[in-house]
Amino acid sequence: MMSAKNSKCILGLFAVLIMMHHLGQKVSAPWVPDTVRQHGLEIFVPIGYLLVAFFFFCSGYGLYKSAKTKEFYFTGFLVKKFNNTLLVFLIADIAYLAVRVTQDVIDFPLNPYSWFVETIVILYIGFYLTYKKEGRFSFTLMSLWILAYTVICYVLDKGNWWINSTPVFLLGIYFAGHEESTLKKITDKKAVPIIISAAVTLIAFVISEKAGFLSGLLHIKNYGFVNIFIVIVQIIASSFFSIFVYLIALCIKDKEKRGPVAIVLTFFGNMTLEFYLIHGLFVQIFGHHFLYDSVKPVAYIKFVPLYVLVVFVLATVSAFALKKLKDLAFFCYDTFPMFRKFCNEQKKIGLVILGLFVLFTVICAVSSHKSSREAEPVLDEYAKEFIDFVDVDGTKVATYVTGEGDCTLVFLGDDSQPCPTLYYRFLADRLSDAAKVVLIDFPGKGFSEDSDAERTSDYFADIVHGVIEETGDENIVLVASELSSVYAFRYIEKYPDNVVGFFGIDPAVPELGKHLNGNYSNDVEYRWNLKRTFNYEKMVEKLMVATGFVRFEYPAYEFIFYGSGLQKWVPVMKEKYISTHMNSAHVNELANSYDNCMAVKDFKMPENIHACFLMNIYVKTEKIYGIDWQKEYEKIVTNEEKQEIVFTNWGADARYYDTKIEEFVKSIEITGSGY
Repeated sequence: MMSAKNSKCILGLFAVLIMMHHLGQKVSAPWVPDTVRQHGLEIFVPIGYLLVAFFFFCSGYGLYKSAKTKEFYFTGFLVKKFNNTLLVFLIADIAYLAVRVTQDVIDFPLNPYSWFVETIVILYIGFYLTYKKEGRFSFTLMSLWILAYTVICYVLDKGNWWINSTPVFLLGIYFAGHEESTLKKITDKKAVPIIISAAVTLIAFVISEKAGFLSGLLHIKNYGFVNIFIVIVQIIASSFFSIFVYLIALCIKDKEKRGPVAIVLTFFGNMTLEFYLIHGLFVQIFGHHFLYDSVKPVAYIKFVPLYVLVVFVLATVSAFALKKLKDLAFFCYDTFPMFRKFCNEQKKIGLVILGLFVLFTVICAVSSHKSSREAEPVLDEYAKEFIDFVDVDGTKVATYVTGEGDCTLVFLGDDSQPCPTLYYRFLADRLSDAAKVVLIDFPGKGFSEDSDAERTSDYFADIVHGVIEETGDENIVLVASELSSVYAFRYIEKYPDNVVGFFGIDPAVPELGKHLNGNYSNDVEYRWNLKRTFNYEKMVEKLMVATGFVRFEYPAYEFIFYGSGLQKWVPVMKEKYISTHMNSAHVNELANSYDNCMAVKDFKMPENIHACFLMNIYVKTEKIYGIDWQKEYEKIVTNEEKQEIVFTNWGADARYYDTKIEEFVKSIEITGSGY
């Protein structure tokens, strides 16, 4: 039988190694931007799922052993398990929330490493349902439970780490139930199964690591099949790794007097959940960026050994404090009737809050759909009064045109803007004395019709060209924001004759395309991940629309429009956000963002074109997305007399009011047909 003391030591060691795994992912992983990647922790990057697998193994093993040896084990089973796990989870989440608030980056889950808790809770429920009254089909039913969990996680794009180690929970149950017969078979030749399990682990691990790379070499286009193969091989690797560790644990004699190393590892083994849930906070606080590459760092420690030491020390102290706090809570619950009564009352209050939340959701849904119906006349009124439609290849493209001048400013709203013809209208009206201004809603956005076409950079460039051909404008200045800058670059490559200028507001660069999603080993995998990620977000957004909660995530356009005279049309922007944010057109655009960026990766601004790259200084200094923005802009600039890089201190909403476009237009001299 596997000793509890030995398993505690192993789990303590693995808890620390999981910390190293997360540190490695933050510092040395191949997907970390070159500007912040450092060597030293590469060895820990790919081993996380193997380590977690043994935690699942021990959970299944321990639950089954306890169910067989402890009388009335299932009495209050879920309450005891949930109370212990969820209390630690709640306290850790509060710590994450406190730091997230300071960085203004609140989204869910608060703890990006909390998936293990969600998974183990699901496994607890499954074990309770299938083994409370154990029968001949209990193991089969538990297997089906985990299979259902795996399928749901895969459909919801939860990531391979949610599913590549979870089946090992079943292995723990099996070994716990067949330990006696298993031990008889290996008593005389323990070395053989140890060597076999180690060999299978190594082979499966290497195959899983190289599968993505090989699929790229073989030009396999359907990466979905490749990923399923990788998951299966990783399950094999994690299973045999757990068997290997289990067999090693059986060989270790359980000494009464333990050495200092065993004592230290047992210390960590007694607070693995606390250590796991809290260490990630310090990994992020002292990392090159907080949580995401687009969020500035909190307290960046560049020197890797110091980074590791600080995270380890603070995580250890915090985990110990967290465990003591949890122990104190349970002591008070068991000792003081008043405290127990208070806690029990919270459960009732929780049920009441849940009921109120359901009622609130119903009210929000009804109210939101009613508001959308009531807003339809306002949308029609705005379209009739301000929108002109241009037919481009059979698609009605909405435009807003104002002003006149020697050149025409053509605004290409970024992907996040639901209705550029309204969002930029205040700015367009202000610029109407200096130039003619054309605002365009790309198909599927704003008032434009949708299209089934793939959202490639060529597609967007052709839409703009089609609009310009209909309006008959010359001397075009493309005003692009964020991702639409990529479409402007493609337009300049395809139709340079009538372009006199480019003005980028927080302009994206081709390098950005490589940093829009998580880790990947080749282009095929990256494209596949992008598509899955954004399709999942589309599904979530549909749920937000159905419940009416979409109105709470709606950007504060009321604030932006304050003082512009456009407050009357705020409902228009709201409804356009609800109908276009993460719709099919938006998702297709985002899914193609990598290819669109790569299509112009060698783009150079023609020397005769005036250009201004306007970017917030914060983006430069914090290297958002791990990109050296100034360096990337310098790659595009070819004529410093006509093309400049300007960094400003204004916030994101300043583009709506003041973007220095007037100064830029005045700097462009247009003489006859030349410029």
